[in-house]
Amino acid sequence: MEKEPELVIQAKDSKREYALKPIFIAGEHHAKVKELSQQTGLTMGELTETFLDFALEHLKVKPSKDGTKPE
Repeated sequence: MEKEPELVIQAKDSKREYALKPIFIAGEHHAKVKELSQQTGLTMGELTETFLDFALEHLKVKPSKDGTKPE
């Protein structure tokens, strides 16, 4: 059985300074990221970027049922 990918984060104190672009998420997800931010000392942005990097690296896109997507 193949082992599931694991996301490990390192708690730290740091500040990044660069332009950010907004992404809208459900309030439930926001609350979970906010809580994790408080636990780790990482900003919500740092956590979100880490989650997205991990997800995009492990993403598999299945074709739509009618076969038209992805193009």
